[in-house]
Amino acid sequence: MNRYFCLEFHLQPLSELLIRQVGKSNVQWFSYPFLPPTTFSGFIASLLADEGTETWRKNYIELNDQETREVNTLFPGVFSVGAYPDPMLVRRNRHYRQHLGDVYNYEEFAWAGNKKLAVAEAFWTSGLKGFLLAATIEPLKQIAQNPLLSFRVARVGKKGVTKVQSVIDPQELQLQEIEKLVPSTVAPLEMVCALRSDLEVFHVPIRKKHKKPLVREVYPCVFGEPVRGKAYTNISRTIIIPEPLVHNVMPCT
Repeated sequence: MNRYFCLEFHLQPLSELLIRQVGKSNVQWFSYPFLPPTTFSGFIASLLADEGTETWRKNYIELNDQETREVNTLFPGVFSVGAYPDPMLVRRNRHYRQHLGDVYNYEEFAWAGNKKLAVAEAFWTSGLKGFLLAATIEPLKQIAQNPLLSFRVARVGKKGVTKVQSVIDPQELQLQEIEKLVPSTVAPLEMVCALRSDLEVFHVPIRKKHKKPLVREVYPCVFGEPVRGKAYTNISRTIIIPEPLVHNVMPCT
């Protein structure tokens, strides 16, 4: 397709966020410095379903309750490409995971009760912009007008609390060629302009492939890097979403 419509969300984190990366080890938990497409889809779906604060269940990156939530199950044809901070305004912190009541040291107690002294990573930023796409504008208008999204506060990922500050009216995005521009989202690795030795590559869960057992498709992506190729952009180019990401994120049919 040569165009999509985009609904933009402005989110305000109220705490550090831990969005645990796939392929974690038992002793190091690395966080994505953004909300992947699957995470943001689950976050918006939970708000639209009006789940109570006490009945909240962790289900955005990990399958903890044998269910997943996706915005396209509520609004067919609408899909998420994630939520992202300004790459220059992200702070990533690491700390030892704490267990109240446990005493840890490097010689004995770290392994007591099969609990390991894990290093956990979280990130802090002042705001994120999330994006939902659709081939038609009508379902995005319905979502934008839904009062369940107005100034809502909810948990997201493994650890973190986020507030919906505002929802911007849907905009039309046209397919264009870009050169050496930093996109609004992650971009597939093949679009990067320069393969440096210190380039950080994230293996990002893009969409659900199978429900039972749950299998997510994962793609190598870069974040905050200039890329080239085709992308969907608005007139002012304040939104730039790589075309290969859009193609991969679309739900399987």
